[in-house]
Amino acid sequence: MQRVGLCLSVAVLWLVVPPVAWGGLIYDNASSLGTLSAPYGIVTNPGAGAGGADSSQVVSPELALGFGANSAGPHRLADDFTVPVGSQWNLTGARFLAYTTFATSPTLTAANLQIWNGNPMTGGTVVFGDTTTNRQTGSGWVGPTAIYRVSTSGGLLATNRRIQYSDTAFSVTLGPGTYWIDFQLTSSTGALFVPPLSVSGGGSVVTGNAI
Repeated sequence: MQRVGLCLSVAVLWLVVPPVAWGGLIYDNASSLGTLSAPYGIVTNPGAGAGGADSSQVVSPELALGFGANSAGPHRLADDFTVPVGSQWNLTGARFLAYTTFATSPTLTAANLQIWNGNPMTGGTVVFGDTTTNRQTGSGWVGPTAIYRVSTSGGLLATNRRIQYSDTAFSVTLGPGTYWIDFQLTSSTGALFVPPLSVSGGGSVVTGNAI
C-alpha cells in the first residue's frame, strides 16, 4: 500500500495485494521517505497528546492543518507510486486518512478513487476507477492509539481533530511504471480534511510531491 499526499505528501494511502488482509502493505509513501515517524507518517509527538494520544502538529514548512478532499466539493488529492521493473502488482485495496473537526464519532461514509498512468496535471490518463463509485468498505478511528491533528498555537492536547481511516476494496493489476492515485472522501457532516505527512519532532523537510 501507499500513503497519499499533497505538495507535501498527504496521509494516507496504503496499497495491498491478495491474499493478505489489512496490514500487508506493498507500498507506503511515509516509509519510502525515510524521515517520518510511525505510525502513518503523521505523528510528530508520540504519546504527547491528551490522555497519552499521539499528536500530529503543524510544523514548518506546513501551513495548513489539512487539505480538502471532500466529494461535496471540487477538490481531489493525488500522489505517485512506482511499480518496480520486473514486478506486477495486483492491488486489492487502499486506506486513506482524514479528520472531521469536532467529530465525536467516525464520519467517513464513502470514498472514490482513480489510478492514472502519469501525472494527472501533465497528460496522464485514467487506467482504473472513476469519480463516482463508492469503494469504501469500512471506516473508523485510527488506533489502537488515537491520533489528533493539532495546531502550533493550540498546543499538543487539543482533541477536536481526531484522525479517521477509510478502507476501500477494488481490483486492478499494474505492470512496471510510475502511477498516480487520486481520491475523494465523503463525511456525514460535510467537511473533512487530509493531514500532510510530517517529520517526527518537526523540521523543514519537504515530505513529498503530491498534488
